[in-house]
Amino acid sequence: MRPKPRPTVLCIESDDDQRELLPLVIREQARVLTASSVRDARELLDSIAFDAVLASMAVPGVLELAHELETGGRVGPLVLVSPAWSDDAQREATALGAVTVQRPHENAVVIEAVARALARAPRTLH
Repeated sequence: MRPKPRPTVLCIESDDDQRELLPLVIREQARVLTASSVRDARELLDSIAFDAVLASMAVPGVLELAHELETGGRVGPLVLVSPAWSDDAQREATALGAVTVQRPHENAVVIEAVARALARAPRTLH
C-alpha cells in the first residue's frame, strides 16, 4: 500500500521573515510553497494543486483572492493570519470558512490551525 502523499500548502506572506518562518513551522505537516504577493499566488494556483492556503491579511488583495477561489469552485481550507481582527474582517473570514489566527502567535497555534484546515480538506485547490 502506498503512503498517503503529503498535503501541499500555499503560504501567501509579504513579510520576508514570516515567509521564511511559516514554512518551517508547518514543515512536519505539509510541503509548503510560498508567494510574496497575490499575483505570485495566482501563478502558483494556476500551475500547482494545493490542499490549503495559509495567508496573511496584510498582503494586499488576499481577501479578494479568497473570494475568487470560492466563486470559481476552487474553495478549500483557508487559514488567515492577522495582527488584529475587526468584527467585519472576522465575519468575512468566517463566511469563507477560514480558520483565523491572530498575530503575534505561538508556533503551536499555527500548527493547530493548519491541522484543522487540512482535516476538513475535501479536495485539492487547482
